[in-house]
Amino acid sequence: MTNEQLLISVGVPILFNGRALFLVTLTLSNRISDVVARMASFEQRMIIFEQRMAGLATKEELRRVEEVLDARLKHIEEELEKR
Repeated sequence: MTNEQLLISVGVPILFNGRALFLVTLTLSNRISDVVARMASFEQRMIIFEQRMAGLATKEELRRVEEVLDARLKHIEEELEKR
C-alpha cells in the first residue's frame, strides 16, 4: 500500500465524518434557535396575559367600589325619603 492510498483510505472517511458532523451541528443549532424564539414568544404572551389579568383585577375593584357607593347612596336616599 502506497502513501497515497493510505492517505485516501484515511482522509476520505475523516472528511465524510467532518461533513456529517457539520450538518448535524448546523441542524441542531437551527432547532435550538427555533426553541429559543418560541420561548421568547411565550414569555411575551405571558407578559401580555399578566397585564390583562392585572387590568381585570383593577376593573373588579372599581366595580366593587361602585357597588359599595351605590349601596350607600341608596341608604342615604332612603333616609332622606323618610324625613
